[in-house]
Amino acid sequence: MAKECNESRRQRPREPLPLRRALGFRRAGETKLSAALENPSEAHPARTQAEYSPTGKTFGQKASTSTKSTEISDETAYAAWSLNNELFLQVAAKTADPIGQFPGGPDYSALKEIITGLAKQSERHRHQWRKRHDKDLTAPAVKAKQETKELYAERGRSLLGAYIRTNAPGVAAEDVEPRDFADWLLALKPLWDENTWRLYRAGAHDAIQRIPSAYAEEALGWLYSDLSAERKARQDDPRRVDRMDEGHFKKLKLQLGLSNSNLARHLDNWLDAGIHTGVSPAQWPLCSLETRPDSNAPRGERIWLHVITGQVQEGWLVHRTLEVTGFSETTLEAIRKMIKNARDWARDGKFSARQGEVARLLRKTSRWLFPRMQLQYDLHSLRHQFIENMRSKYNDAEVAALVGQPCLNKGKKNYINRRPEWKKIDEVPLPSPRLVKRMENRLRIHSELRELKELKEDFRRSRAQKGDD
Repeated sequence: MAKECNESRRQRPREPLPLRRALGFRRAGETKLSAALENPSEAHPARTQAEYSPTGKTFGQKASTSTKSTEISDETAYAAWSLNNELFLQVAAKTADPIGQFPGGPDYSALKEIITGLAKQSERHRHQWRKRHDKDLTAPAVKAKQETKELYAERGRSLLGAYIRTNAPGVAAEDVEPRDFADWLLALKPLWDENTWRLYRAGAHDAIQRIPSAYAEEALGWLYSDLSAERKARQDDPRRVDRMDEGHFKKLKLQLGLSNSNLARHLDNWLDAGIHTGVSPAQWPLCSLETRPDSNAPRGERIWLHVITGQVQEGWLVHRTLEVTGFSETTLEAIRKMIKNARDWARDGKFSARQGEVARLLRKTSRWLFPRMQLQYDLHSLRHQFIENMRSKYNDAEVAALVGQPCLNKGKKNYINRRPEWKKIDEVPLPSPRLVKRMENRLRIHSELRELKELKEDFRRSRAQKGDD
């Protein structure tokens, strides 16, 4: 039967090339930013109510390996998840119908000026780098040679073939669901070094652009939204503390409250917004809040925070959503101010400069308040502490949905015999159930392949020992 299905798939007529182009398939190398901003519903067709409605009859089942789209609206599944989530019930008790309203998603069309500002900022940094390294300032950006493009294409075909063999046997390459393929790659990413990942991502990029799917650009957005590859120098910086002590956080807030400077106010808002949402510093310009009336909710409205990530210059954008209905008005106001400040700075092309000023004030204040500390706090410490706080409330997949990536490094660097999470955590956001399901699938794939890799390494070691004997 499988053989007959494969034969019929190969023999079925394909669409004419002009029609495929008219439908937007295979537009490799074309800039997607203008199209995404002018018609975001077409650029991101998955941004529907289905994002907040997991598939299947019960929440927590293993994700399907089928390559067909399973993004269907299923309020029963959403209810099943909420009824098994104690934190959700705490908010649902104040909002009479936890499944009656769903967020519509961020307004991508409102981001044009902000993305333009971020692009100008990137171009200025590139110009400064060339000037520091005595490069030709007028030379165009280096493009991949034809041999390199062929290497990427070959690597992409190899990866797609490996995915089909292991996760979608019998499925034609053009019928692969690109988002599932991207999730599979992101699950494998921690097993590779950075150089390998860059090559594999370029190959996967080429393969995804050859798949005639309406979800290809969303898959590319996920490929470029993974934040586990933060700048290596920052990750390995021995001076940076990965978490923020609860007592130190309160002292920082108190000290900043005594200052009248605008910079102190910006840092104060950043501390509150960052520790309660886990948003990475560079992501703030593309964040937005969405509210919907609900007479039974606190303050009479439901509130969601949308965090957009991806390749902004090309328009390959995706987002994750956190429900913050249960947050206090003080915290919500800090988030609103943080978003406004970040957007204003980005619109002027000065976001990184303002972020640097705020980060320097945080380091300076920390050194003054905690002179015996050998390590330093920075704005990324807020995200790491948020992750540790959420681990005390959620499982791994739910934490991954909140921060946009699986958090596989659970080591207690710089901490000995100290609980990583805060003692009092009152304001907890709720993750998107659809994204939780995707993160469950990523974690499952990663766990299985890591175990397989360990078994192979054990076998090689045992064979080498027998050879020595």
